[in-house]
Amino acid sequence: HDHHFRGGLGGLRVKAYRRMAFDPYVFARRPQVDLAAGIAVDSSGGILPKCRLKVGDHIRLKALPVPTLQYKQLVRPHPSSKFVVETQVNLPLECFQELSRGEVPRKAFVGVRLRNDVSTGLHFTSHGIEFDEKVDVFGPYGTVRAAVGVDFPTEWPPKGAAQNGKPPFNLRVNRLSFTVPTP
Repeated sequence: HDHHFRGGLGGLRVKAYRRMAFDPYVFARRPQVDLAAGIAVDSSGGILPKCRLKVGDHIRLKALPVPTLQYKQLVRPHPSSKFVVETQVNLPLECFQELSRGEVPRKAFVGVRLRNDVSTGLHFTSHGIEFDEKVDVFGPYGTVRAAVGVDFPTEWPPKGAAQNGKPPFNLRVNRLSFTVPTP
């Protein structure tokens, strides 16, 4: 699917969630257990229900759209580094049935990737540049996060741009989110 912004919405999604913490907020500490439920609507009009229970910083039990146990951890090589190593394990609950029958789980996912951390400002990517920032625009009442990238041509002058009508620079909206707490 095309997730690039070219005068349209591309793969832009809108998510509406209701989060509920099961332990009190203390100073700036995030809650250790919270539940989030809502919907995600993509630019093609598809609606996907979402629901997950988060325990600590690493474990999520996703009930919708596919029941899945997820473990995710970010490792920073240095506290001031803009790079993180992201490790992720996704085990759809049907994998446990496959394991109990002695089968190898087909839909399990284990991944490790090096990526730029969230909200690290302007940085270079393998395709061009990206700006990723999170701003408290509503004071304590909400934030806006945007991640926008510009892909540069890989050859100069760009070949094929005039023939297929594609611009030489590709603008991508990777993320645009508004977070507003509700009572």
